[in-house]
Amino acid sequence: RNHHVKPFKAPEAFKNPNIIPSVALDIADPIQRAGMRLLSATAVPIQTEIRRYLAKREAEDRMWAIVVIQSYFRRWKAKLMMYKYLYCATKIQTVFRGWLV
Repeated sequence: RNHHVKPFKAPEAFKNPNIIPSVALDIADPIQRAGMRLLSATAVPIQTEIRRYLAKREAEDRMWAIVVIQSYFRRWKAKLMMYKYLYCATKIQTVFRGWLV
């Protein structure tokens, strides 16, 4: 049994009959108007989930872009330090070999 399931929460259009989509205002038949309100109420959770999914995907894409930029910078910095150490080692070898001669 899943204890983490959220209880069903009725959309706002079911609770408040005054919330009618602008298209439904032109409909004279009350049954059609209620059907239009029902369709609108069912579309809201779907749109909410789609927007949440797209925002999450966009945030993930941005995060990976930041990771790529950081990795390039760290690689560049490590390469720079390697050349610095190589230069210092060469300088030490030069001085030491000159002392040997």
